[in-house]
Amino acid sequence: MTQLKLRIAENRRKLGLTQEQLANQLGISAGAVSKWENGSTAPDISLLPPLARALHITLDELFDFQIQLTPQAIKDIKDEVRTCMLQESYADGLRLLNHYLRQYPANGSLLLSAGTLIMMYAPLAENADEAFINEQYQKAASYLQAVIDQQDPKLTNSAMFSKAYCLLSLQAYEECEKLLKSLQEQTIDASAIILSLYEKQERFEEARHACQGLLLQEINKCISTLSVLARLSEDKEQMPLLVLSSQLEELFQIPQGSSQLLLCHYCLSKQNYSEAAHYFKTYIERTCISSYNYDKHPIFKGIRLEVNEENQRSVRKHLLESLLKDEKYEVMSGYSDYDEAIQLIKTAIDNNV
Repeated sequence: MTQLKLRIAENRRKLGLTQEQLANQLGISAGAVSKWENGSTAPDISLLPPLARALHITLDELFDFQIQLTPQAIKDIKDEVRTCMLQESYADGLRLLNHYLRQYPANGSLLLSAGTLIMMYAPLAENADEAFINEQYQKAASYLQAVIDQQDPKLTNSAMFSKAYCLLSLQAYEECEKLLKSLQEQTIDASAIILSLYEKQERFEEARHACQGLLLQEINKCISTLSVLARLSEDKEQMPLLVLSSQLEELFQIPQGSSQLLLCHYCLSKQNYSEAAHYFKTYIERTCISSYNYDKHPIFKGIRLEVNEENQRSVRKHLLESLLKDEKYEVMSGYSDYDEAIQLIKTAIDNNV
């Protein structure tokens, strides 16, 4: 009923028709059209074909029926759900997502979007505890498995990768390893050939954007790998690896990099609270001043992020609020760098920076 009343009103206005003019074409009263558009009644089934003709649309369009969603429609739904999860509440966003899934239960692209959205934003839900997050990750994994079962070559690898992340978080290690090994066997990195192809075809702008994306991806992988290597290394080797990771972030101006916070954690483990406070403050400073896009970045200014600025602000605010609540940092209280960092956090939250 909701979709029908919207479609009638929307298409009537597109044609520049008043309710009375549409009613005259159908041989009914303007009041009847008004009731359709406010949702209090629906058209009689015998009026549906002439109504569709009067609005210059098909019956499928009148009922907003689509067997498949276009890529733009998927993007719009994903953006709408993400915004709802971040600007209203995760629960509201999940209800909206379920609404679309009921309409298109077998659409692979929508199922993939559902799995990744839940995976990304469930931890940001209000009062989200471990049990709740695990429940949501299990739900995400089921959506992603449905995509894998469809065997769509355009979607399968992304679904497998995202499901592996869910399984890792759920500590389903054997299943996660099996999935990742299968993914490694299937995945071929064709990026170098694609870059050469664009260059030979003189598609220089596309080649430049592809280079930027590939470089950023590789830098982030390198930073992440260094952080993992530090955790796996002997004590005396950890600090140099974390410092190297931080230097890469600084050299390439990676926004909101976590290496400084990892250095803080390392110093906390050694009870070196003064140095920990220094790294904590540096991390907060970089986080608060980092841009929400790459528009002015000297290397990556051609990259466009999927998440808009308003939603990124919500994610950053949640991050800063979680740092304020985390009791493990309170041992640095009284150190000037830490106290100044806390004040920076509070200012940023108040100003929605």
